[in-house]
Amino acid sequence: MPDLLNKPPKQVLLFSVQDIYACIDLLCVNKILSLPQLNIMPGCSNYLAGLMNLSGKSIPVIDLALRLGAHRKTPYSTDTPILLCSHGAQQIGIIVDEIIGLNSFTDNLLQENTQFSTNDSPFLGTLNLNSQLYLLMDIQKIINTQFADNESTIHRVQKTHD
Repeated sequence: MPDLLNKPPKQVLLFSVQDIYACIDLLCVNKILSLPQLNIMPGCSNYLAGLMNLSGKSIPVIDLALRLGAHRKTPYSTDTPILLCSHGAQQIGIIVDEIIGLNSFTDNLLQENTQFSTNDSPFLGTLNLNSQLYLLMDIQKIINTQFADNESTIHRVQKTHD
């Protein structure tokens, strides 16, 4: 039986989005990219910034600030970072405002809250790292984000870009 008390710490990437401090499991992050040209998808949610072409593959890019219900205070620039993340075979680009750095934590530092257990919440819990509270992102919920209100539009986008 494995010793649960001696589990290695998990690595997270720390970043900010507007006035929100968040982090994501480093194992989910494939690359950090500068903002490429995005192809706009008409009829989709406002937080879908567009599709980027990465080596011939169309990858949806979301603006995390808009996905979280915040307002974008500054326009995008070519220096705007995008986290290229994956869960299984699925990939998504996530626009953030600033990369803060790397940190590690053990499971006992993760503070779970009933607000995070809803289907709508893109968070797993909170972490207090370096005297700052960070929201730990749930990459599976972010990747499973629906980009349109109309179910047929969602299926068309998925079939076109699979």
